[in-house]
Amino acid sequence: MSLKGSRITDRHRQVIDYVNGYIVEHGRRPTRREIADHLGLGPKSLGHITRLLGQMSTWREVDYLRAKVRELEEQLAGRAAA
Repeated sequence: MSLKGSRITDRHRQVIDYVNGYIVEHGRRPTRREIADHLGLGPKSLGHITRLLGQMSTWREVDYLRAKVRELEEQLAGRAAA
């Protein structure tokens, strides 16, 4: 699949799937370190994670994840206020 001139790789898909599941489970986005740990990368790989997220930042999947985060944050704020 080509997205805005970039090819989505298996690694991109792993990040997308992990971030999506993490948001659903925890109600927030994972840190770059948590993403690196999940992918079996060390702390020196944070630049790699930053680069992957940067590549994906213009893709529709990332827009979906950001919208999901906002939705969950609003739900959690509503529960806290009640």
